Amino acid sequence: MSVVDYALQELLLRARGDFLHMPRLHLTVREADELWGLGVEMCDAVLSCLVATGFLRRTRSGVFALAVPEGKTTPAMARPASGAKTRSPDDGPRRTAEHGRHGRWRH
Repeated sequence: MSVVDYALQELLLRARGDFLHMPRLHLTVREADELWGLGVEMCDAVLSCLVATGFLRRTRSGVFALAVPEGKTTPAMARPASGAKTRSPDDGPRRTAEHGRHGRWRH
């Protein structure tokens, strides 16, 4: 896995984690940029990727929210995508991006 792929996976995991931690979270791309501090283009790419996998849905007004099938209480893609590496406690310490002030990621 390249450094770019690893960085993208970390961004996707962070976004998924925020939506799972706050199931009623609804964000526009600009609000996602304020939350994550990644820039509008990167936030749009991350959110669009999560829509493409079925984890999020995008409303007509451009708001992103969990995609929950009718009659279900958890999102359709709450599990890692097939083929994605999952971590176990034996994997050692987790490497994460450092967070700056207000939860923003340092580049």
